[in-house]
Amino acid sequence: MTLQLGLLGTDGLVIASDQNACFADDPIRSSSTSPKIFWDTHRGIVCAASGDLVAPLVAKDLVKLEISAASPRDEVFDILQRSVEELWRTHVPKKYNGDPDRNPSISLLVGLTANPHHLWRIGHPKVASGAAGYLDKIHNGDGANSAKYFTERFYKHPQLLPINDLVFLAAHTIIEGGRLNPTMVGGLELLTWKFGEREPKLFSDQDKRELTDRSDRLIEALRTSIFSLPQPRT
Repeated sequence: MTLQLGLLGTDGLVIASDQNACFADDPIRSSSTSPKIFWDTHRGIVCAASGDLVAPLVAKDLVKLEISAASPRDEVFDILQRSVEELWRTHVPKKYNGDPDRNPSISLLVGLTANPHHLWRIGHPKVASGAAGYLDKIHNGDGANSAKYFTERFYKHPQLLPINDLVFLAAHTIIEGGRLNPTMVGGLELLTWKFGEREPKLFSDQDKRELTDRSDRLIEALRTSIFSLPQPRT
């Protein structure tokens, strides 16, 4: 399980993910941190992977696709879906006869900086994919996590904002998702990518600590206001 978010701004994309990797091998469950966001500066593609160990392998290869800036929506969807299916077949563990050893589901949040159809969710099986247009945001992973409230409530097309104004919203959503589901969601990976720029901006550990501190203060302020509690001393 994971929690991921893509936000479309007026000048670029914000992509955020948790970093928790859980492995269930009965009767033992183990977890670790792992990168889940991958990108290619030459193609202008970023991808956040959700699923088992096959998902990041597919994501690493998917960002190498060539997608024209002029490609229409249907064509982009077909390219992404076909590529995910092919890469899934390449990376899924095989039996001795070459058949898939298992049938893991994967879901990928894809951001395109050059093509005007910027945000996608592409999965295996195909039923997990979203072919509709995402005009402001896209969520991936933990579909039941109520931390999505913040983006659903406060960020909607057509009132888009510059990506610098969206960073805290993205970070807070992932951080709060970890508070609500600490077993399966944890950590923070975050980048912004301005349209027309060659490389994304990655947020440092110090940046993320500051965002976490701000998130803590927001939650405490909400709790204080909701229950009419005395304001904490500073």
